[in-house]
Amino acid sequence: MVSRASQLSILLLAACMLCLGVAGAQDVNSPFFDSAIQNLLVQVSDTALAGSIRSLQNLGTRHWGNPNRKSIAEWIQSKFIDFGVSDVVLDSFQYSGTWQWNVVATIPGVAQPAKEIVFGAHTDATTSNVAVAPGADDNASGVAGILEIARVLRQTAYQPKATVRFIGFAAEEPGLRGSADYAAKAQSRAQPIKAMINFDMIGYRPKGTTLRPCNVVMYDNGPTLASLDSLMAVTYTSLTPSVTTANRTKSDSYSFSQRGFPSVFLFDGGTSVAYHTQYDIVDSLDMTYAAEIVRTGLATALSLDAANAASAEAGETKLPAEFALHQNYPNPFNPSTTISFSVARSAPVTVKVYDLVGREMATLAQGTYAPGMYALRWDAGEASAGLYFCQMEVGGGVYTRRMVLLR
Repeated sequence: MVSRASQLSILLLAACMLCLGVAGAQDVNSPFFDSAIQNLLVQVSDTALAGSIRSLQNLGTRHWGNPNRKSIAEWIQSKFIDFGVSDVVLDSFQYSGTWQWNVVATIPGVAQPAKEIVFGAHTDATTSNVAVAPGADDNASGVAGILEIARVLRQTAYQPKATVRFIGFAAEEPGLRGSADYAAKAQSRAQPIKAMINFDMIGYRPKGTTLRPCNVVMYDNGPTLASLDSLMAVTYTSLTPSVTTANRTKSDSYSFSQRGFPSVFLFDGGTSVAYHTQYDIVDSLDMTYAAEIVRTGLATALSLDAANAASAEAGETKLPAEFALHQNYPNPFNPSTTISFSVARSAPVTVKVYDLVGREMATLAQGTYAPGMYALRWDAGEASAGLYFCQMEVGGGVYTRRMVLLR
């Protein structure tokens, strides 16, 4: 329910806008768009993702204790090599009386090799040593994602300025064992990891829904990564990002965050009923959707790596100096538009859309946000053409922007 004060402020602003007319400068292109990044993102293939997932599920149950665990690591190693990554090693560690193997593939940076961007995903599939657990979504989809990014970077001859590492972590299911081992080693070696981008379950989307959610899990030492990823999602994909702190301890990015490395964790928008069962197979996944999540992570890394991007140095993005609600783009729009906002310090944020008479149309954000810039997408659905208002309440202030929906 809109408060009387909020409703009055909207109506007064609407009256002013009607007197002035709704015409104005049109921002038809995202200010964050980079054609060089887009040219790489279009190379991400849902068919290639599906092929990698199918191959992984056909390797048999990927339980951390199964005798096939090393052969699985060797298969992933061979795929990186096939895609053109020459430096691929198996990094061993012990857990519960067994040897485990992380797969580490490295593309050295050509300008800033002392800075590292890490892509991660876990290679095991279930907490139970059951006879059949193909683990297509959890987590063949994440492994396929980092394999696909490696393929795109190598086959397009992209030369990263910073060093890029791809790591398949063993024994994630019994407690993030592989990532904990690698992150501890990285800290002891003083590895200059500026960003860790983690994929864990990126392929499941409930059938019969038009929603394309992407959970962007934010850590205390990586708010700029989360905000950048949400910007990339709405700039380059059809996804609706949801920045959250939920589930932050449940995947490999947590191990890196604990060691002080800026991290972000991307996962799909729902829990499959096939989770950790024999029915978690590639045919139950949405590969077009999975490819979009891969593009989001890749765009984030490319933005960090690009000299002309908003964040040229990973982890060194300047935080906003003030709260702000930016003009949506495009405007006018049909049927969806992107709304970005800046948060100067950690604070509760609410972003809502109202129609001309003050009726609430949508709640786009509601929760505590860390400092950074964020982006949201509003799909107007069946709403009528006309004037709408986006309102952000934060830090004791109210910020409003007008939006024009054309039909």
